Amino acid sequence: ADDAVAGVQLLSAGEDPQPGRCAYHIECMENIRGIHLHNECLESANYPVTVDLKLTNAVERFDYRIEQDFLGFITSLTISADWAETSLSLLQYTTRLQKLILSSNNIEKITGKPFYFLNNLESLDLSNNQLTNVDELFQFELHPNKLFKLSLAYNRIEELPGDVFEELTSLIELDLSYNKINNINEEPFSNLTSLETLRLNNNLIKNLNGAVNNLHILKNLYLRDNQIQNIDVQSLKIITHLETFDVSRNQLEKINSIVFLRHWKHLGGKKICKIILSDNHINVLPNTSKEISARYTRSARPYSVDVLTEVDLSNNEISDIEYNAFQSLFKMISLDLSRNKIIDFVVNADDLEHVKYLNLSGNYIVRLYFESFSAMKNLQNLDLSHNYLDYIPDQTFTNTYNLKNVNMTYNEIAIIKNLHIKMFHPEGGVLDLSNNGLNQLKIPFGQGLRLTILKLHSNNISIPSLIDLIHQTDLMTLDLSKNMIIELNNTSLRLPVNLLSLDLRNKIIDFVVNADDLEHVKYLNLSGNYIVRLYFESFSAMKNLQNLDLSHNYLDYIPDQTFTNTYNLKNVNMTYNEIAIIKNLHIKMFHPEGGVLDLSNNGLNQLKIPFGQGLRLTILKLHSNNISIPSLIDLIHQTDLMTLDLSKNMIIELNNTSLRLPVNLLSLDLSCNMIRSIGPSTFHRMGHLKTLRLSRNKLSTIEYGAFQGLTVLQNLDLSFNEIKFLDSKLLMDLKLLSVLSLRSNGMLYLNYKSWYGHKHDLKVFVDGNFLTCEWLVSALNNFNNGFSKMRPAALVVPALGNSVEGIPCVSENKESEKLTDISSKSLMDDDRLLVTSQKILEAVREQTYYLRKYSHIWPSIFKDTENEPDKKW
Repeated sequence: ADDAVAGVQLLSAGEDPQPGRCAYHIECMENIRGIHLHNECLESANYPVTVDLKLTNAVERFDYRIEQDFLGFITSLTISADWAETSLSLLQYTTRLQKLILSSNNIEKITGKPFYFLNNLESLDLSNNQLTNVDELFQFELHPNKLFKLSLAYNRIEELPGDVFEELTSLIELDLSYNKINNINEEPFSNLTSLETLRLNNNLIKNLNGAVNNLHILKNLYLRDNQIQNIDVQSLKIITHLETFDVSRNQLEKINSIVFLRHWKHLGGKKICKIILSDNHINVLPNTSKEISARYTRSARPYSVDVLTEVDLSNNEISDIEYNAFQSLFKMISLDLSRNKIIDFVVNADDLEHVKYLNLSGNYIVRLYFESFSAMKNLQNLDLSHNYLDYIPDQTFTNTYNLKNVNMTYNEIAIIKNLHIKMFHPEGGVLDLSNNGLNQLKIPFGQGLRLTILKLHSNNISIPSLIDLIHQTDLMTLDLSKNMIIELNNTSLRLPVNLLSLDLRNKIIDFVVNADDLEHVKYLNLSGNYIVRLYFESFSAMKNLQNLDLSHNYLDYIPDQTFTNTYNLKNVNMTYNEIAIIKNLHIKMFHPEGGVLDLSNNGLNQLKIPFGQGLRLTILKLHSNNISIPSLIDLIHQTDLMTLDLSKNMIIELNNTSLRLPVNLLSLDLSCNMIRSIGPSTFHRMGHLKTLRLSRNKLSTIEYGAFQGLTVLQNLDLSFNEIKFLDSKLLMDLKLLSVLSLRSNGMLYLNYKSWYGHKHDLKVFVDGNFLTCEWLVSALNNFNNGFSKMRPAALVVPALGNSVEGIPCVSENKESEKLTDISSKSLMDDDRLLVTSQKILEAVREQTYYLRKYSHIWPSIFKDTENEPDKKW
């Protein structure tokens, strides 16, 4: 492309003819000027040319003085502008155009015949404009034209004349959604004989009046959110061909059985037929005539039609479903009848033979009948929530062996003495009986096979021994939270030995259970109780415990024997208790992959983990406590500790005796304290630290040697402090620093000279300060020229005010001139000389290193050369 062109990108190149060799993506602002394609791509049959042009913020006469030859190569054009009226005269030259996007331009009127010469146009997008009249707009030179996709969605079209789409006989997809169309009586679609998808949703249509009856190959019809009150054979003759029929959110009160009829044998090829009638006012589902139903389904079965059906009748007013209402549907796999007024669900089970998903939630069902479920061998997901069931009948689910999810929440089931679900899906099943008022549950031997997850939360369970699950050997997860359990003893839990996860968030005071019952438990949730003490006998057999949640209790210490046998803890949450002092952790060892201990929000002020305790602890969270003397947090022996969070405490001062932390620590968070000073050598024992957070403190100055010993530190956060002036020489100990945040300090000046010879590029976030634009320009220039390693940056780009490359700054004034000495300007000659000298010395140092490294090798090489003069080296 021409040197004057910005934003022109050749997507691929090569010497052999390739489909992408002459493929261009070009982006322009306001207008199109001076664009030229490579000579080899001009008028060459060997290299197919595709030009994707995007024009943003187009001016009113963007087409002025455009080279017509270039326009003739454009294949895809996207224009973004703000036009009330346009003739789009540019398009008369874009004869190869295949895709045109003019969406979101506020166009109210398009004059003339702008698309007339676009004989190759395949896709046209005019959505999100203000068009009200499209009459005579779609006229083309050639018949038939190639346009197969047209979008007029989100406009203000009210009327469609009968001949508006007369020439678009090749159209496959038409989108007229989100307009104000109120009638289609003139049959504007009658000539669209190739149309497969028609979107008329979100308009004001009241009646179809046969407007689509000539669309014999229409597959998808979207009529959602209109005002349609009736659908019958006369108004919609082609309904039997539709794969997707969405007439949800209309005003239908009755439906004709024709709505469910399809020519099933014409819908093969693993298609899913979707019939969506939700959010209407339908009150009855009538029987389908056996004669009419047989006419469609009988011819389909011999052909083994591979088509599935999904029906959505949710959120209607259905109270009566006649026995053969679904007789004409072929291989129905999903039926949604939720949020209706159904009292009895009694239908022909044979019509539901293939159903995998059945939603009956939000009705008035008080009883389930075997005859409705008897043939549902494929049922996987059953939702019966928000009904009035008070028991589970003994025969209903006799033949259902593939249930994956059964939701019976929000019913009135108080007692279950037999589940009457013999078997769940081979991959396992989930049963949710929460919010029922349940107080007793017994699943006998031979029932509930393959049940893996049982949810019983938010019931009235007060005596846990009445929940008898001893025979549920496949049960992995049990949720008993939000019940009324107060006390537990060694006979309370009748649970299977293989249980892995137990949630007991209740009102428990003492957690005393038979440890053998929980031998295999990996996840135990005891949060939100009233526990004040932990007992060894309850945890003694939990060798597999990995996740323990004891948060929101009333613990004030950790007993010395409780976790003696737990060697696999990954996460221990003890937040929101009342633990003020810990002199011994009493957790000897965490999981081999490492463990996390969270003691935040406890009022903790002292913690000591002696040698031999807390092995393999990698992350320790102590934020939001009362720690004011950091030396009382003694972690010197925690050699596996990688991350420590001490944020949101009350630390005021740090010195060389403050931190008793392990040398291997990688990340330390001291943010949101009240630190005013950091003395020399504070971090001198922490030679492996890579991340240090000191944001949101009260720091105003940095002392010399404050960061001594942090030789591998990479990230330092000093944001939201009170540092007005900073000299980079105070951070000279940080040789590997790569990211420094100085945001929102109210900083007036940053001297970065000591970073001229920094080993790596250093990104410094400086937004939220008062650094001058002159300083910022100088710093950016010195970085770009290679004289400085410091690159200013901004995390938040300002919407208003002065900025340079998206970094905020303040304009120069007399006061800032006093604060900015000669060193704040561009590097002087002696500074540049110093930097150059440093680079030369560094290069010489490297060369000397390699010479010394290999100097002992050369004598032996010379000796070998003398001994074997003919050998080629």
